Amino acid sequence: KRKQKEKLKKLMATGGNPRPARSLLFLTLKNPFRKACLSIVEWKPFEIIILLAIFANCVGLAVYLPMPEEDSNNTNSNLESLEYIFLIIFSVECFLKIVAYGFLFHADAYLRNCWNILDFVCVSVGLFTVAVDAINHLSGVEAPIGEKGGGFDMKALRAFRVLRPLRLVSGVPSLQVVMNSILKSMLPLFHITLLVFFMVTIYSIMGLELFKCKMHKTCYYIGTNIIATVENEKPSPCAKAGNGRRCLINGTECRIGWPGPNNGITHFDNLGFSMLTVYQCITTQGWTDVLYWLNDAIGMEWPWIFFTTLILVGSFFVLNLILGVLSGEFTKEREKAKSRGEFQKLRETQQLDEDLKGYMEWITQAEVLDNEQESHDNANKLLLTMFSLEMFIKMYALGLPSYFMSLFNRFDCFVVSTGIMELILVHMGIMSVMGISVLRCIRLLRLLKVTRFRKLCHRIINATTFTNIILLFILLSSISLAAEDPIDPLSFRNKVLAYADIVFTSVFTAEIVLKMTTYGAILHKGSFCRNSFNILDLLVVSVSLLSMGMESNAISVVKILRVLRVLRPLRAINRAKGLKHVVQCVFVAVKTIGNIVLVTMLLDFMFACIGVQLFKVRKNKMKMFWGFFGSRALHEMEVCKREWTNADLNFDNIVNGMLALFTISTFEGWPKILYKAIDSNSEDEGPLYNNRVAISIFFIIYLILIAFFMMNIFVGFVIITFQEQGEQEYKNCELDKNQVCLCATGEAWHEVMLACMYGKRCDPKSDYLPGEEYTCGSNFAIIYFMSFYMLCAFLIINLFVAVIMDNFDYLTRDWSILGPQHLDEFKKIWAEYDPEATGRIKHLDVVTLLRRIPAPLGFGKFCSHRIACKRLVSMNMPLNSDGTVTFNATLFALVRTALKIKTEGNFEKANEELRGIIKKIWKRTSMKLLDQVIPPIGGLFQENEEETGGVLRPSANQEKCFQ
Repeated sequence: KRKQKEKLKKLMATGGNPRPARSLLFLTLKNPFRKACLSIVEWKPFEIIILLAIFANCVGLAVYLPMPEEDSNNTNSNLESLEYIFLIIFSVECFLKIVAYGFLFHADAYLRNCWNILDFVCVSVGLFTVAVDAINHLSGVEAPIGEKGGGFDMKALRAFRVLRPLRLVSGVPSLQVVMNSILKSMLPLFHITLLVFFMVTIYSIMGLELFKCKMHKTCYYIGTNIIATVENEKPSPCAKAGNGRRCLINGTECRIGWPGPNNGITHFDNLGFSMLTVYQCITTQGWTDVLYWLNDAIGMEWPWIFFTTLILVGSFFVLNLILGVLSGEFTKEREKAKSRGEFQKLRETQQLDEDLKGYMEWITQAEVLDNEQESHDNANKLLLTMFSLEMFIKMYALGLPSYFMSLFNRFDCFVVSTGIMELILVHMGIMSVMGISVLRCIRLLRLLKVTRFRKLCHRIINATTFTNIILLFILLSSISLAAEDPIDPLSFRNKVLAYADIVFTSVFTAEIVLKMTTYGAILHKGSFCRNSFNILDLLVVSVSLLSMGMESNAISVVKILRVLRVLRPLRAINRAKGLKHVVQCVFVAVKTIGNIVLVTMLLDFMFACIGVQLFKVRKNKMKMFWGFFGSRALHEMEVCKREWTNADLNFDNIVNGMLALFTISTFEGWPKILYKAIDSNSEDEGPLYNNRVAISIFFIIYLILIAFFMMNIFVGFVIITFQEQGEQEYKNCELDKNQVCLCATGEAWHEVMLACMYGKRCDPKSDYLPGEEYTCGSNFAIIYFMSFYMLCAFLIINLFVAVIMDNFDYLTRDWSILGPQHLDEFKKIWAEYDPEATGRIKHLDVVTLLRRIPAPLGFGKFCSHRIACKRLVSMNMPLNSDGTVTFNATLFALVRTALKIKTEGNFEKANEELRGIIKKIWKRTSMKLLDQVIPPIGGLFQENEEETGGVLRPSANQEKCFQ
């Protein structure tokens, strides 16, 4: 058995593939050097070291700070030196695996694994860059400013370093399942991509024909090239005639010459920009702005038809086809992962054995007595004496028979007796202290036996009126939390709500006390604290009581406790059964998305590294306008100094880059970031119009990969969760009956987040100190809003999609295939003929019953009565002596006939063969049930004559069936 485990361990280390006989054409399995390499690469600590090196390399990439003109500092220089160390580690790993498994020429070679190809490319590119640097250094070629590769531009090759975080996937099997699902989804998604491309092309051509050159007219001051706009508004298209927007400012006219919205990028003048505009619209980001611009240009009669159909077809239908593809691929990949369960179970067993061994070593250690052990022993002796005296007095007063009638008295006697015996044995030195006296604590249960008071508490908390009252107080408490004035804590409204909070806390405390009195606290099964939702109630009430007990508003702990009062609305979950099931489904879904969150973060990190290299220290936000024009005349125009600063969402470092990319992945404001990136110039310089249009490829690829692909995988996981929960869990998670509605549309969420960050101006009524006018807000807003959006938009909203997808599967199911769904229909119709649930009906009613059940289980209503009788007779259904048939026998005969299980040839011989198969597969099947559905030979007319009269055949008893 140990050898088998070692063999499985070696196979598991090599991905389940056997070792090749030769490596690199000449190294056999007996070669000492190859054996050493195999031992190293299959050594578990070696794998951990490589994973730690990959993680450290990722940290180094994140810490690296790009500077203008390729300048550097000590940190960057040290990180560049560390790159050589990482390259050496990964090169050694690559070399050892090539020697151990071979390079290319056999089925299990190193490069036959896709993840090894990724590792090999990263190492090869790194070695190539080092070689070029060394050659240029030896040849005396001087590198250009900011470059290390001499006359060769090494930026593109160094960009391959961002692929190293993906090497984590090759070392973690669970991540490989996710990535394999993604990669295998590419081929079916390619067809959907073509469909999206054709749809975008069709609508682009339609837009080209309908809206060409319609978005270049705007309002100008007559005789000038100055665009006339209302203060704080951007220019928009206009129309000289028709129902479009007219120029209403005095001295203005509508004429052509304006580049168009978004600096001329959004228009339908040619196929390329038309496709870009349509692509923006199907992402549902800013599509209403494009619609309003066209309404201003040509009127609102026709554009709404174009855009409504575009959103319905392109966004709600075509793009959501990806969900079906991802769901199918994840299901397939999950089945493949189950086939490798033997190896994973072996790892878990080994880990369990190690943990058990460590635990046994721990519990067998000698007990160490502390300094207070002597006083503790004296107290124990005193208490034991008191309880012994109590026991003897009760025995004398009640008598032994009456005393031992009570179970509690028996328990007291057991505890006291074992305590005395333990004390004697310890005093004699035969054994050490076992702590049996701790059992006395259970005596506290005697304080709350089943009394009239507990019965009264039970009736109160289980009354519907009491539950409704608690729900009402929870609702009122939630309203009071929403009604508080956060700016002025000493306002009259807050003082009134403080008294209301005392009332709410008192009611909730009374509820907790009643429930603990009824069910107990924690010591037995079914007690109050054994339920997670009850623990949530206890936490909320405890926080409320603590906040009431502390009066000082200056204490930050009190403020935190009062903030935790927002948990009160969650107490409604424990009172609403449907809502509780929804929350349980959410918790189950959360457990399944850990791997996909990690993969998404790795991809975000990789794109953030690329973004830092592309957009570092770009200035694209003007702090002060070059001039302004309000109600003054043109000759009063003032010229001001321009100063350009970074945008709020930028790529100056990895953290800011990941925040900007997360915002893009939610489709919120991504066109604005795209336009700023296109206009971005060199480091520390202002933007240039359409400076780098090709940079849009970066954002389009990111949106397709992350927003359209990875985010929809969340839906796939939620759907899988619903499938695993089964029909009953799905029934309990019907979202059309929710008692709560969560709104997480994500509209302009990033602007709200930026407005809540630290450094914003405080409200004059808030309690800030002098000099702290710009200290309001908190950087915790980043974590708060990102977690809120991920929970609500990616998970809660996707629950709706999961139910829709599951209903779609129900509606498109192939009902011609016999399945569990037919059992419910059979039971429902059988109950109409057997209302008393005897399990039997007259054989004449079977024909009518089966004609009401559609195929494949029944005959269907279009089957004639005569043909139905013939088919019923051919089924060889067991018939009882009283002319009835049983439920089990009828259902079994129908399933057997529909699936054609042993239905040909001699039916008695077929029955015996089928009985043998059932006994072999389902060994626990009772003989009574087996004889009922398949009567044995000889017992059909003899042994079970009272119970079974034969099989259903045409005879005088069945003549009515054929009339």
